Amino acid sequence: IRDELESRELDSWQKLIKVLTHEIMNSVTPMVSLSAAIKQSLVDESGQLCIGALSSEQSADLVRSLVAIEARGKGLVHFVQSYNNLAKAPKPYFTHVPVAALLQRIERLVKHELDLAKVALYTDCEPAHLSLRADAEQIEQVLINLVKNAWEAIGTRADGRIAIKASINCDHNVTITVSDNGEGIAANTLQDIFIPFYTSKRQGSGIGLSISRQLMLANKGHILVSSQPGLGSEFTLVFRQTG
Repeated sequence: IRDELESRELDSWQKLIKVLTHEIMNSVTPMVSLSAAIKQSLVDESGQLCIGALSSEQSADLVRSLVAIEARGKGLVHFVQSYNNLAKAPKPYFTHVPVAALLQRIERLVKHELDLAKVALYTDCEPAHLSLRADAEQIEQVLINLVKNAWEAIGTRADGRIAIKASINCDHNVTITVSDNGEGIAANTLQDIFIPFYTSKRQGSGIGLSISRQLMLANKGHILVSSQPGLGSEFTLVFRQTG
């Protein structure tokens, strides 16, 4: 078992390094290329600055290049800050959390946006007095992230729906399941979705599910996922302690 765990840990680190390298190179390569182009336009063959010889079009192109470098540099800084946030997730403050009230808060927070997107939201807590020991704010963060992902997976589907259901499983653990009828997740990428910075979204940061898993581990729980392409996905939060 130890050898298998070490092998999986090494594989996870290799995947993380691969993703980090890919993202950083995607930013650094064009920045280096643009910097070289700017240098070529500003310095003559003798190494002397020749900015006064630039035409108005060349000057405008120079400004556009500098703006592009600045924007990509800011993007890279944001990327690194996101990684730092992932590495410094706050410690949980455990309290008694009534699950029904938790789901009601989530519903109030997301209902307006979902109504605008014409996505139906259903919540259910059984038994009604269900409770758990956790950091309520952190679990809210996890649930909001899962609902947001579900909403994005549904996209413009006319009959989009999201369900949040809480119950006790056969091991007497509290579970909260977020399911949707969106596009689903391909089987060959399902194992990668919790890797930091891995994302299949054009505008995604790739840290939402990673942070969610980290917060669940800190709250003495874990996340399970199942999905069928074209039919939807289901994320289940499992808490090992009940209130």
